[in-house]
Amino acid sequence: MLKWASLFVLCIAAALGISHLIAVPEAPGQPEESSAIEEPLEQESISDIVEQLIPQRPSITLPTRAMPASKDDLRAEAEFVANTLRQSYPDRAEALHVAAMMCAQFSQSAEAEKLWKQCIALAPSDPRYYINFAAVAMDRGDSQLAAETLQKAYNAGVSSPDLMHHLGVALNKVGKSEEAEKVIERAIQQDPDNPSFWMVLGQAQLRLRKLEEAEKSLKKTIETGHESPAAFTSLANALAQQGKDDEAKKYRDLVSDKNGGDDIAAQRRFQVLSSAEARQATVNTLIEAATVQIRMGNSLAAELHLLRALTLDPANFAACQVLADMYHEAGLAAEERLVRQRLVDIAPFDFTNQFKLAEASQASGDRAAAEAALKNVISIGPNMPEPYLALAQFYLDGAKLNQARWYAQEALRHHATSSGYRLLATICQRMGDETNAVAAMQEAQKLERPSVSP
Repeated sequence: MLKWASLFVLCIAAALGISHLIAVPEAPGQPEESSAIEEPLEQESISDIVEQLIPQRPSITLPTRAMPASKDDLRAEAEFVANTLRQSYPDRAEALHVAAMMCAQFSQSAEAEKLWKQCIALAPSDPRYYINFAAVAMDRGDSQLAAETLQKAYNAGVSSPDLMHHLGVALNKVGKSEEAEKVIERAIQQDPDNPSFWMVLGQAQLRLRKLEEAEKSLKKTIETGHESPAAFTSLANALAQQGKDDEAKKYRDLVSDKNGGDDIAAQRRFQVLSSAEARQATVNTLIEAATVQIRMGNSLAAELHLLRALTLDPANFAACQVLADMYHEAGLAAEERLVRQRLVDIAPFDFTNQFKLAEASQASGDRAAAEAALKNVISIGPNMPEPYLALAQFYLDGAKLNQARWYAQEALRHHATSSGYRLLATICQRMGDETNAVAAMQEAQKLERPSVSP
């Protein structure tokens, strides 16, 4: 092993041109030189040079295929993770929330409700716990309890668009559609493009016999992307009650199309979905538990939870995102780069992922990979100036000034900004081109001057 290590160091040394590492016999009769001979580099110096030249290697690998697991094993694992977290942090609402979510996903409604009541007591200003408690109550048919719980939170000033949405649903279910209409209209003011909000509003208006308003709201639901049988049915009813039978028939036919074409036997379909749901529930529990562990400062447990989640679901975006961010915060660039690459594989047209992959690649010592990632961003969004500027800065840092200037000019051609001109000025100055450096700085200053209204 030592022989191979020594040979490796010598090969690196030769590649660097460090010839004085190898003893060369002197020619006979030559006078001995004195102080002109340099001292040979020590082993530690060579190691430092090698580390700088070779990109860092990650301490993890990522699976490419999902590991098989039975429903019973998955459920047992999820319960173990959730209960361990709950025992570790019994007074933390977020830890109990993970256990409650796990119970709800495995149809343990009573236990989930009990845990969310404890979460509400520990963190009464967090709307998530009210929402989840109410959702479980509605699932088991107790819409009155759901409406009362959400209304109490809402009246106490605990609110969010999601809480208002669930309150609107619950109020509709208990026959208080006028109150549901008022609540959901406030939610729409905060998030006007949310199709679920328009759906609740349309159903409330339909119950209140506001047929024209219901038609508009339900059509808005479909326009914003909620093409469900429930939306089509509600809209068909609103149209039919206005005498618009032909248009109503069109939406009823869409309901039939949505429900048709499924030739899987009902029992087999349930088994398939049940297996998939058990896997997803376990993955969700692992990710949520990891998030809590990160907040509590236990990154080792968080890492293992997230790697396990990816073993069960290698293309899980949320697990990769949390893991990559954790590595970034810890300064583990090689590990972050590996996970960022997986994120890019999952969502190849996401600009943020590409930029973060470039950053992690450069931090891990692989400038070629960073360069490739930035060029890929340009190929995805050729009219965006930001990737051109990023690549210009990248080349400037690497002393490739011609490439840096070209990309800076391309960025300015797409969109002129003061920061772009300042970068171009820096590049020109570094190249010794004072004339263009001054001209670029003048353009930057023009853009920075406040515009004067005529």
